[in-house]
Amino acid sequence: MKGVWEVMDTEGDQAVLKYWKASSSQHLYILDLKTAQLTPVDEKANSRRAFLAGGHLFWTPDGNELCKKDPCVLSMNLKSKKVSQLRFPENLLSINDVKVSGDGKRLLITGSRDGIDFLRLFQLKGNKIAQEYPPFLPNAYVVWHTRWMSHNEIVYTIENIGKPASIQSFNIDTKQFTDWTKEKLPPVLENKVSAPEVIRWKSFDQREISGYMIRPKSSATKSPVLIDIHGGPQILDRPLFNSQDIRLASNLGLTIMHTNIRGSSGFGKEFMDADNKEKRADAVKDMRALLDWIGKRPDLDADKVFLRGGSYGGFIALSTALHEPERIRGVIAEYPLVSIRGMLGQSWVDEFAKNEYGDPMDEKLMASLDQLSPLNNADKWNNVPLLLTRGKLDSRNPEKDVLDLRNQLKARGSDVWFIYSTNDGHGVSGRYVFAAVYKFLKTKI
Repeated sequence: MKGVWEVMDTEGDQAVLKYWKASSSQHLYILDLKTAQLTPVDEKANSRRAFLAGGHLFWTPDGNELCKKDPCVLSMNLKSKKVSQLRFPENLLSINDVKVSGDGKRLLITGSRDGIDFLRLFQLKGNKIAQEYPPFLPNAYVVWHTRWMSHNEIVYTIENIGKPASIQSFNIDTKQFTDWTKEKLPPVLENKVSAPEVIRWKSFDQREISGYMIRPKSSATKSPVLIDIHGGPQILDRPLFNSQDIRLASNLGLTIMHTNIRGSSGFGKEFMDADNKEKRADAVKDMRALLDWIGKRPDLDADKVFLRGGSYGGFIALSTALHEPERIRGVIAEYPLVSIRGMLGQSWVDEFAKNEYGDPMDEKLMASLDQLSPLNNADKWNNVPLLLTRGKLDSRNPEKDVLDLRNQLKARGSDVWFIYSTNDGHGVSGRYVFAAVYKFLKTKI
């Protein structure tokens, strides 16, 4: 079978498979392990999660016509092939993951609101929701790797900005918690930052964009700002434990903002596709709208705003600085994409990348995207200080493009800090890179 396939779950002689056509186009199939017959289940919706339990298939589609209401979980009886939608309480607004207990009698759901996770448990009767169990975790955690240890006990990983990851389990019947690991935080990092605060702002088209910010507990009247833009772009930035953020906030007095601009996951299929192809500039406009929002905050220093992004996030950081050179104090672009045309011209590029960025043979689209690409617009840089990183083994973005950008900017007299690692690839990081990031920010603030 060609393409990217993933085994989602198995039960008896059946397996549920997912075919990745794109991040917003993931299709489901049932494979009979005895006959090798492959039967389509959902070839229209974006089905990110699927599980087999008690003779039923459960999956989370986005865009299936059988979904009368969001969020949607569908259930199919594997014998009768009858499909129905589970009905959840009105206050369940999103679903990231679904796990059904082995006996098919309980349902575990994790979801998020603006990057903050929740975990909820429901009782199942057949394929219908019977009741919800009382909540047992606060909403201030990021929840990972949920599993059923048995029919009545779940295990999960929790963390937040001030708490490293730890593994815990909860028995539904006895209400008992078991800590399987104990995290340890160095004293120098304890109680240095406030709890993550959700932020929301309106973009150019009145679409609401969100993220969260982390602030030092002892901050000046006006705090300089570091905006972090995730790569992907089809992922969700959540307030994970981050020792770098703690050090930057506590030692340099920075307010650190993590953004989930259009194209991020966790907000539905339409939001995830809202930056595709010719709409790429709209993601940059989200960032420009955030600069407006910062400018209206009396507690934030709009004259000291820095951008930081890795991979695709580096592309958005660089593109934003191109359009807003007067409002950006400095940019940290780590192993960035600097030309969409250049990236799409490589041999590894597949249908997945083309669905996100566009067909490299579409010259009209490529010319439009060239207007955003830092490599094609070095003359607009206006000497914004830049820290740029590159790994020699990075096969995702052409090395020539990154080096050409560096050389163009340096030739124009720009202040360019450059880290080139001969032993790393895409995602080059580590203590030496962070030391450079720290010094760059300290110097430019």
